[in-house]
Amino acid sequence: MDDRSLAGLTLVELLAALAILGILLTSAVPAMGQFIERHRLRAAAEIVAADLRSARSEAIARGGASPLYLSFKPGPRWCYGLGDRPCDCSAAPGAAAACQATAHGYRARRVRLASAFPGITLTRASFGRRTDARFEGVRGLARPGRVVLSNREGQRLEVRVSLLGRVRICVPGSQRLAGYRPC
Repeated sequence: MDDRSLAGLTLVELLAALAILGILLTSAVPAMGQFIERHRLRAAAEIVAADLRSARSEAIARGGASPLYLSFKPGPRWCYGLGDRPCDCSAAPGAAAACQATAHGYRARRVRLASAFPGITLTRASFGRRTDARFEGVRGLARPGRVVLSNREGQRLEVRVSLLGRVRICVPGSQRLAGYRPC
């Protein structure tokens, strides 16, 4: 019986396989990081858009009694909150400037913080000369504007609100991001 037929891998073959595996992993890890950054940016933009749509719907449901505001605080430690008036989303609950909205007789605090989206920055929120979106109860009319979010990779998404209250997400500038149209 020939002993060579029972032999497994040689040390050289094993080292070559490990080297190839190492090369593949070093190229896959950065790509995975970029994928996660893009996913976080998309998730943040989709949630901002959903909250803007929700604020409009709530304003309409209130029957035009008073407008609703979604107030934004841009920067790396960004936040935004829903209120019966323009508010400070970083204010402590119960403070005079805190974001609170009345719905069905209850006062509720609805605030989103940057900590839910690590690596995402709210770089700009502009609705005219203000940083708060305003939705009227009659016909859901809005103060037009936009919110710009960016990630560590430099990619940006813009959430736009039209005068009629339509909310959409687009990609500003010459960048491309699958699933979104250019602004």
